Amino acid sequence: MAMIWDVVVGVVILVVLVAAGAIGGVLLARHRLASNVGDNPDEVRIGAWTTNTLAGSSAANALTRARIAIHGILALHRQETIYFFASQDDHGNPLTSEHDWEIEGRGFDCRWWSFTLYDEDYQLIESLSRRYSVHSDNVVAEPDGSYRIVISRGNPDTNWLASGNAKRLMVTIRLYNPSPAVLDDVTGVALPSIRRIEKGRAAA
Repeated sequence: MAMIWDVVVGVVILVVLVAAGAIGGVLLARHRLASNVGDNPDEVRIGAWTTNTLAGSSAANALTRARIAIHGILALHRQETIYFFASQDDHGNPLTSEHDWEIEGRGFDCRWWSFTLYDEDYQLIESLSRRYSVHSDNVVAEPDGSYRIVISRGNPDTNWLASGNAKRLMVTIRLYNPSPAVLDDVTGVALPSIRRIEKGRAAA
């Protein structure tokens, strides 16, 4: 009788361990797929920005393909479009609508480029200006050719992206038809800085 009981207990423990492992695996998979970036060998980190070097390629791993299927942001092949993502500033502070942020940089070596802001669900944020991106055709450049883009709830600047009431923010840069030099060395792209600025007005 004792032997039978030992077997029953052993089977129960085995079932519990298998179930726990399965649940843990599901939770881990959901966590990795919930984010569009991070914890992916196909990705490269450049300062505050992350890019996926194999998006749209047949060589992309399963995680890259699953994220594209779910979020759809990395849908085009890298020869058509290269994407950069940032959900934090240059110091690692998470981007939220509680603060104002400034992106400062210069244009890119490509046919056309754009900045778009998304909320924590990878949705566009409602904007009274109906302007959801700052791009190479509508950006107002500084006298030296650089640009300054402000992320805030209010509209303090010409190059403005509305943050609304989003809990978390993600900025996406798209480089359409990048040059051969960019395709050969994506880590050499001069990416803009992101910094927190005084709330309510653009930094000087």
